[in-house]
Amino acid sequence: MFAIYRGQFGEDPTVPAPPQAGGDPAGGTEEPKDVAARAALKRLVEQGKVSDETMRSLAQRRAAHIKDHFVLRGGIEDSRLYLQDANLSAPSDGTRVRLELALDAR
Repeated sequence: MFAIYRGQFGEDPTVPAPPQAGGDPAGGTEEPKDVAARAALKRLVEQGKVSDETMRSLAQRRAAHIKDHFVLRGGIEDSRLYLQDANLSAPSDGTRVRLELALDAR
């Protein structure tokens, strides 16, 4: 994600300074790199633009991982599952991903 951030904004995400003496009043022990990653993700989501090519690549990689899961853990024969082209216009509510699967009827 940091590489994407650098490509999008031309700089590295800021890593926050460690908490002052007395620690986090909320009792958290979150690492600075985790705080930086969350802040970078927030900025990418709010200001970043993702090309259709990048979205298609992400969708294809996600589908390949799901297929691998079904083959390795679900016991479905590899030849029965097909990766189809990504539908970039599929509706989404922003929190869930719509995924269409195809399975051979053998």
